[in-house]
Amino acid sequence: MKVYLDITAFECNHNKVTGLDVSQNTVLKTLLCHNNLITSLDINQNTALKKLVCYGNNLNNLAIDDIYCALYAKQPANYARISTVFNSTSPNHAVVMAINKQNAIDKGWKM
Repeated sequence: MKVYLDITAFECNHNKVTGLDVSQNTVLKTLLCHNNLITSLDINQNTALKKLVCYGNNLNNLAIDDIYCALYAKQPANYARISTVFNSTSPNHAVVMAINKQNAIDKGWKM
């Protein structure tokens, strides 16, 4: 699925989406794409992003690490939140939290 419009928020959760291209949406602030079949997510161009919810997809450890590394730094006053796992009882919680989450934290993102 490719999103072409200059939008600030996009939601496509619970839709069996296998791929999502938001690379043209540089003003995107909120991306809710949880509970789909996405295997990778390129957010390198999404400099305005402040909220990303992408848990419940087919993102492997490398894909999650790529997402953390691609996050743009936010000032503490510019509250930014990322959710790559549903909650602490999720089966993959420990692994996901161990995957270089410090990249996101160091950039001002809340987990």
